[in-house]
Amino acid sequence: MRWYGKFYLIAMLVVLYLPIFFLMLYSFNSAGNMVQFEGFTWEHYQTLFDNKRLLQVVFNTIAVALLAAGIATIIGIFGALLLYQLRNQTVKISLLTLNNVLMVSSDVVIGASFLIMFTALGHFTGFGLGFTSVLISHIAFCIPIVVIIVLPKLYEMNDSIMNAARDLGASEFQLLSKVVIPYIIHQGAALSVVY
Repeated sequence: MRWYGKFYLIAMLVVLYLPIFFLMLYSFNSAGNMVQFEGFTWEHYQTLFDNKRLLQVVFNTIAVALLAAGIATIIGIFGALLLYQLRNQTVKISLLTLNNVLMVSSDVVIGASFLIMFTALGHFTGFGLGFTSVLISHIAFCIPIVVIIVLPKLYEMNDSIMNAARDLGASEFQLLSKVVIPYIIHQGAALSVVY
């Protein structure tokens, strides 16, 4: 990589992570604002841990993130495998287009759509807003990113690896569980959590 490529990469990382660093630093500020740093305090975190409702919100956030990432990774991997195996180009392009619609649509619009859908569902079935509806919505957010990340990894995979596994007597399930999934799972899981 040339010097300007390295400079650009470092500049982008600084732009992305410097605000997070300042938020972390000023969360220990005794002034209660980000105008000036008056002194170090644990007061804000003590308030968080004393408030049971806020603590429940933090735990629910972590639970939703981990569960949504895990479930979306599994569904997204199987979706990418389905798209990889499809031979009908019209169906493949249609499914990829539907997947990309969720990627380019605004998160606020999709979130509002899920809110309206689950509110309407609550009136008819009693299944309304709650942890499960939030989890389902986040899974729907994460699946397209997993498919987009895993699919190129499948196309990048050398077919001779799969043919060698078949020659050695691997069943289709063994091929999937011992060769394909270990090759692709890291990309989908990592970025699903981040997203």
